[in-house]
Amino acid sequence: MTKVEQRQEIRRRLASFNATDRQAASQIIARQILALPAFHAAKVVALYTHLPSEPETLPLFQAATRLVVFPRTDAATKRIDFYRVRAWSELIPGSFGVREPDPERCSLVPMSAIEFLLVPGMAFDRHGWRLGRGGGFYDRLLEQLPKSVPRVGAFFACQELPQVAQEAHDQPLDVVVTEVS
Repeated sequence: MTKVEQRQEIRRRLASFNATDRQAASQIIARQILALPAFHAAKVVALYTHLPSEPETLPLFQAATRLVVFPRTDAATKRIDFYRVRAWSELIPGSFGVREPDPERCSLVPMSAIEFLLVPGMAFDRHGWRLGRGGGFYDRLLEQLPKSVPRVGAFFACQELPQVAQEAHDQPLDVVVTEVS
């Protein structure tokens, strides 16, 4: 299957994943991420704000006792910058309908400070490959990020594919967390 076909398949699966099951799965995923030694060891944790079809990240933010940063994307340059967020209310509607840090209220944090990165996506496989939404933002970010920074994908089990279609620029994850992993 091509990436386009894989995205279509995952959209179908997510559409049939009811809200109650999604909420329960999100809670399990959050508990598993919070239990990761790499999460506890990190002084700076990079999260993302979830879309309705993604595992919820608010519980991770609420439980974090360290510096938490969120991405702000620039659609023109296809760049991601990270900002320190102290309250969920500091996140405002941004690019692509995703809540992002308000640069007027949040301070820019250098990417070099990040010690744990939570990565979103459309699909994954058990080899650590992920299928993004097609913009390449996270693949570019992962390419620049030191390999020592844990790259953790948060997905629902229904988003697993036997093999994600890959291109030369794709970057793998170190760990994939689902409600059944």
